[in-house]
Amino acid sequence: MSARVVGRMGSLALVAFLMAAVHGAVLKSTMESVEAGQVLPLVGEDFHAGMTVTLSLVGVFDDHAVGEATASDEGGFTKDLMMPSNARPGDYQVVAYEPNGDRAAALDVMVLAASAVAVTADAHDDGASHEGAEMTAATAEEMVIARSMGGAGWGVIGLMVGLAGGLGLALLSGAPATEV
Repeated sequence: MSARVVGRMGSLALVAFLMAAVHGAVLKSTMESVEAGQVLPLVGEDFHAGMTVTLSLVGVFDDHAVGEATASDEGGFTKDLMMPSNARPGDYQVVAYEPNGDRAAALDVMVLAASAVAVTADAHDDGASHEGAEMTAATAEEMVIARSMGGAGWGVIGLMVGLAGGLGLALLSGAPATEV
């Protein structure tokens, strides 16, 4: 081997070593998706010791600030992030921003639609006490829409069918006969 080839291989090995040694911060979670209004467990690794990062939920149409986290002396943190209840369903990234505004790390997460929750207490502040307000979850099975058609509705449908049939017969009876 020539000295030139050995030199290039050495340079390539040095670059590979440096890329492996200098890697950036990482965000991880045990969940790939979370409902809006629910908690996403988050773990940060390989941040600078003592660094405080701003955490944001960044989507195509929405950008929500979801908190801050400070890295320990080992460069890690754990945080339970409360997802905004008004976040639209879709693909997002949880982004950790350094104090200077640079992106330190990002994690892909899917935000699901919030489950429907109805509060039986009045939502307006009318001065009344809302103690004991009851929350109930709604499901699609409970939202039955009953449709019934009275006699008048069926009468209109019958009239339309009769008129259409009568018009068709009138058109056919007035047509001249053709011989083949």
